[in-house]
Parts: sequence; structure tokens; C-alpha cells
Amino acid sequence: MKIFNKEVRLEFIAATLPLVFTWVAVFHTRGSVKVFYGLVLLLLIVELLLIRKISGKNFKKAYPYILIVCGSIGLAAAGILTIEKISLLKDPGHITSCSLSPVVACSPIINSPEASVFTIPNPVFGVLGFGLVISVGMVLLAGAKNLKKWWWQAYLAGTVAGTLFCGWLIHETLYEIGSICLYCSGAWAVTIVSFVTTLRYALGEKAIRLPAKLKVIVEKYTLEVIVSIYGLIIILILQRFWSYWISLL
Repeated sequence: MKIFNKEVRLEFIAATLPLVFTWVAVFHTRGSVKVFYGLVLLLLIVELLLIRKISGKNFKKAYPYILIVCGSIGLAAAGILTIEKISLLKDPGHITSCSLSPVVACSPIINSPEASVFTIPNPVFGVLGFGLVISVGMVLLAGAKNLKKWWWQAYLAGTVAGTLFCGWLIHETLYEIGSICLYCSGAWAVTIVSFVTTLRYALGEKAIRLPAKLKVIVEKYTLEVIVSIYGLIIILILQRFWSYWISLL
């Protein structure tokens, strides 16, 4: 007798695969940022196929998996950065795994004052925050329904705070520190996805209100909004380090 039908098996794989990714990324392959992003790409491809198979074009059904994937990638990045910070404290001469060039280098960022805004290394807050994102996804996947409006308002406020914090970090990274951390960039990317998709979900739950035109944009053009934000960040990075990128040609 089969314990799980096909749909349940797919749901189980889609929910647990990101957690396996986090474990592998943090404890087995953290020595190479290239391997990290290779695993991220593989995870995204597999998860997109699974989510499409499970939910089709039903955003509400896909949302929990989006949170789990985003939370797992962010947790892996924060976990690796936490370990790198500890390594630098033990050995100031330690070369971080994401230090690839004068511009793409983690050490200047990890050692900067901006990396410990509240006297505690920022990745520690990332571990807590992304752990929460995964938990919310799992709770919804487990069947939680009719959550209070204040609950969604509070969670959305958390994603807004995280996105604003990432925006500040992007500014400091580009215009004060002058280096790019690839693990930080991964955390920024999934934070943006978490915020935009949570905003759309909260609108569907009638937990918040937006002007009609803005509501339509968020609900109908979610992917386009995310891609537009990514595009803006990429343009800022290209502009800030343009002379360096040109020197590589």
C-alpha cells in the first residue's frame, strides 16, 4: 500500500529540497562561492518545475514554496557569512571564499562597521530572519488558514524592514565600502522576492490596502516588479564599478 500519493510526494520534495540545499551549502561546500551559486541555480530550476507541477498558475498555492526557497537560500548565505566572520576573528589574514577580485570581495564588507550595525554581526540577524521566512512557508504549507489580518500586517512589516535594510546595505556597499559580497547579494535577492510576493499575498488576504493602480501592478505584474528591482540594482553596480568592468575586457 502506498503511503503517499504522487501529489504528496511532490509537495514533500518541494518543501524539503531547499532545506537539504542549505545543509549542503553551509556544511559541505561553503569553501567556494561558485559552487554555492551553482547549487542555487540547480535548486531554482528544480523548484520551479516542482512548483509549476504542484500549483500551476495558482499563486496562493505556490507562495509557501516561494518562501521556503527564498528563506533557505538566504539562510545558507547568512550561515556562511557567519562562519566567515568567525574565521576572520580567529585569523585576520583569512581569505573569505567569496573574495574573487578587488571589487568582488567579502573581507572588506565583513570587517566594516556597517557589517555590525547593532554591535552584532548582520548575518546573525539574517539567520533569525530567514529562519522565520522558512517557518512561515512551512506553516502555510501545513494548512494554516484564515490567519488574522494583524498577523499578515506584522509579517509584511518585517519583510519591508528587511528590504529597507538591504537597500541601505546596497548603498553602503557601493558608495562607502566599495566592494561587492556575493553572499550578501544572494540575501538581498531573496529578500526582495519575499517582500514583493508577501505584499501580493497580503493584498489577497485583504490585510492591507493600496491605491487601485498600484494594487493592479503588484497583483498582475509581480515578476516584472521583481525583475525591475533587480535591473535597477544591476545598473547601479555597473555604473559604480564601470572602470573596473571595462578593464576586464
